[in-house]
Amino acid sequence: MKQIKTYQSILLEIISALFILLFVSAAISKLMEGPAFYNNLVNSPFSWVSQIAKITSYAIPILELGTAILLVFHKTRLKGLYAAFILMVIFTGYVAGIKFISPYEPCSCGGVITLLSWNQHFILNLIWIALTIVGIILYRKHYKSPKQSSLTVQIENQS
Repeated sequence: MKQIKTYQSILLEIISALFILLFVSAAISKLMEGPAFYNNLVNSPFSWVSQIAKITSYAIPILELGTAILLVFHKTRLKGLYAAFILMVIFTGYVAGIKFISPYEPCSCGGVITLLSWNQHFILNLIWIALTIVGIILYRKHYKSPKQSSLTVQIENQS
């Protein structure tokens, strides 16, 4: 049992590290390619993205860096995993919109993602979403508080 907890803890650390690497590199790429990232948003096939491009071009990298910071610390890691989940769902929704609804496929995002097609990007995002779910489950199992455990036992005993 103790060995399983150790593996879970290591896997949680790996998942967190992967997301930290993903979000920091993506944010730095967006900030360094600022005008190009802004132009990609302005030229989005969705008019609502174009309309909020100025705010979004700053907000996305800030949110990515903030999420990475939350993932660094054990006390805030669960919040970071939830933030990562939300960001990945939003990003995946956008990619799905490009893939399935958009009348055309714009240039892809910056950084390493430019090497992927929209289909590959969509599949990769689904994998990242699955990783966040695994991370959340592992965190909740591994860091279950004693109060929560005893409360669960008391509720089950009363039933």
